[in-house]
Amino acid sequence: MKTAQVLSWMLAAIATASAKHPKYNESIVVNVAPDFLRPTANSSDGTFSLVQHNGKDSGWTSARPHTHRLTHEHFYCARGRVELWGQKNATNATDEARLTDPDTQLTHIFHPGGFEYLFDVFSLGEFETSAISSPYIVIPADAQPSGPLTPELDVLFAGLDLYAAPEEALKWHNGANTLPNDPTEPYFVAKDYGPKYLNSDNGYKVIRPLATPEQATGGTIIMSPKLPNQSSSNATLPHHFALQMEDGQLVLSVNGYDSVSLLQGDVTFIPSGIPFTYHSTVPFTKFMYMNARAEGLDNQLLKKSVNWDFPAYPNA
Repeated sequence: MKTAQVLSWMLAAIATASAKHPKYNESIVVNVAPDFLRPTANSSDGTFSLVQHNGKDSGWTSARPHTHRLTHEHFYCARGRVELWGQKNATNATDEARLTDPDTQLTHIFHPGGFEYLFDVFSLGEFETSAISSPYIVIPADAQPSGPLTPELDVLFAGLDLYAAPEEALKWHNGANTLPNDPTEPYFVAKDYGPKYLNSDNGYKVIRPLATPEQATGGTIIMSPKLPNQSSSNATLPHHFALQMEDGQLVLSVNGYDSVSLLQGDVTFIPSGIPFTYHSTVPFTKFMYMNARAEGLDNQLLKKSVNWDFPAYPNA
């Protein structure tokens, strides 16, 4: 399963997944990569994993058409373009993806966590990031990542919750996209065409869910900058939580740590039961979030939100 595309793990995270409060005045930023990269199944009690997949346009899909029997997989295109196939059959859902722009980042979220072990099994080795940190290996053309499916390889894949499937097509849709309540049904949400809600507590937040509680919730939030007469938003969540920055700047304060300013590409993992506050310093700050269970950040914000038709907040 060779590929020149790089699966990179970028994280500014706390040092433990325990709900025990950390030592005060300890930095929240990880300067040295831990033995187990995060957020993975190890740090989220097995509830979810996040993998950032960077690469250039390719004539090949990242993997052969396949299904999972134990794992839900969500895709989020943070940069560039991705061609994605999904098809529900009688028992499972088939998926595959192909990067189609010269500079693309595709985020994979696995519920429950642990599927990322497959990338360790088929890795070509470490990708050096201590020097200039190019997002992927620059070569003229990628080799085909999938060779013949031998009986031995089929058994190995099955042990990693990846089952080969026939290649089928699912039509793309136009107009508003809805989120299915059936967790076994694959679906697509075009940028800015999914459901949107407006929260007006401590500035504006446009919440755009990309998954339902039945699928372990996730989505994006767009925030207005905090004004002098406003306070930071605060939360203490009953389940593990993570976010990935997309645009703008977010100031995050986790109980027991110094505040940090998050920029595009930064990732933060916050265990359950840890209080934190957050606010935007510039207009249109956007981040993607993921919750381990239904009672996540979006669940709290949606209780005081209204339906909204726009991917931007009001002018005043």
